[in-house]
Amino acid sequence: MIVDLHVHTVYGGSDSSLRLEELIEEARRIGLDGVCLTEHSRVWDRHDLRRFAAAHDVVIFRGIELSTELGHITALGLDGYVSGIHRASTLVREVKRAHGFSIAVHPLRHLVPHPASLSEATLSLEWPALAPLFSLVDALEVFNGGCTDEENEASRRAARALRKKGTAGSDAHSVHGLGCCATVFERTFEGDHALIEELRAGRYYAAQRTMTGDACTWPRPSPL
Repeated sequence: MIVDLHVHTVYGGSDSSLRLEELIEEARRIGLDGVCLTEHSRVWDRHDLRRFAAAHDVVIFRGIELSTELGHITALGLDGYVSGIHRASTLVREVKRAHGFSIAVHPLRHLVPHPASLSEATLSLEWPALAPLFSLVDALEVFNGGCTDEENEASRRAARALRKKGTAGSDAHSVHGLGCCATVFERTFEGDHALIEELRAGRYYAAQRTMTGDACTWPRPSPL
C-alpha cells in the first residue's frame, strides 16, 4: 500500500493551492493508495473527512504538522490543536497520551552543506543541535519532496545512526510533486488507528518515485 504521508491542502493555510478534490484525482492518476493530510497547526474534522472519503471511495488519513522550537514535527493521533503543542516536548507528550505517532519532517532542510563537502564529519556538526528533536520523535522523514537529494541523504544517515525508521512524503502544496516521495506499507488498511499501528509495527519503508510519462515505479531503497 503506497501512501503519501505529507500533504497540505488549502484547508491548512494560504501557502497551499491544493483542493481536496484535485488531490484525490491526482492521487488516483499516479497510483497512490492513500494520502495523509498534515495541515499546518490544524487537524481535519474526522466526520467531515470520513464523509468525503466514503463519497469518493478513497483512503485518507489525518495528521497535523507543527513548527516547534526544535523543528517541524508531524503528529498522528491528535483530534485537534492542544494548547502548548508548539513546544516539542509538550507535543510529543500529547501524542504519546493519544497513543499516536510522531515524525520529524524535513529535519535537515537548509542544514546540509554543498554536496562536495558532504561527509559524516560535516554532518556530525549538526547532530548536537538536532539530538533533542531526534530523541523525542518516533521516526524521521528521510525522503521529502521539497528537500534536496543531499538533505534527504543526510536524513537517511541520521536515521541509520539513530536506528530509527524512515518515512517519506511529498510535502506537496499543489498537484505538482504529489507522490514524488511516499511510504510503502506491507499491508492494506484504512483508518487513522490502523495507520498508527502499522507505523509502530515498522511494517513500511520509505521510497521515491521514478517517472516516465505517466508510469511510475516505487523501488525498495537500501536498508536504513
